[in-house]
Amino acid sequence: MIDGEYVELSVADSGPGIAPALLSRIFQPFFTTKEIGKGTGMGLAMVHGIVHRFQGHIVVESQPGQGCTFRVFLPAIADDTGHRHAMLASSPALPRATIGARLLIVDDEQLLCAFFSEMFGTAGYQVAAYTNPLDALAAFERNPYAFDLVVTDQTMPGLTGKELVTKLHARRTDLPVIMCTGYSEHLDEAKAMALGAAAFLPKPIDMRRLLEVVGQLTQRPGTRAP
Repeated sequence: MIDGEYVELSVADSGPGIAPALLSRIFQPFFTTKEIGKGTGMGLAMVHGIVHRFQGHIVVESQPGQGCTFRVFLPAIADDTGHRHAMLASSPALPRATIGARLLIVDDEQLLCAFFSEMFGTAGYQVAAYTNPLDALAAFERNPYAFDLVVTDQTMPGLTGKELVTKLHARRTDLPVIMCTGYSEHLDEAKAMALGAAAFLPKPIDMRRLLEVVGQLTQRPGTRAP
């Protein structure tokens, strides 16, 4: 039940609607009915997360053949400067992207790679994403100063994240790299830092934390490519 004073934003269409079997799953991360490569399944999941971080609610009403209505409820606030400032201060804010920062994303999971591209692109970064680490290395070697930061997985076919970092830093020791993995027995924070990584994030990745770390690293003096 939704109780209290809210401002409602309603968006409706007259399309084919959503089948009842799918309606309960549309906010699940990576759930999509689109073809492979056509969607990441993260759009509505991100909307859901944003609305709830602001103590709001989102409700979907749909019947097959009768269109769909999304109703977003956000807490109403009084026209009081002090109250507004308190609300804004308590609201989580994502860091702004450094204008023009160029990211190299390397992950053999196609959906995750596509999602990273979408998320960072929306945040204002320029993104080059590769599911094959050898292709990513080739792109880097063509122009080692084309990127300001690298985000790489550890366990990948052809080249591990540790091997990739070693090769990248052989050409550019100043290049910040964020290493990610779901297998702590092969790579942990201490091992990543010993390799020269700027940060280590375990999988499943906290996307908010990832955005924060990328924002911090791309704003450091001396990390921007010429």
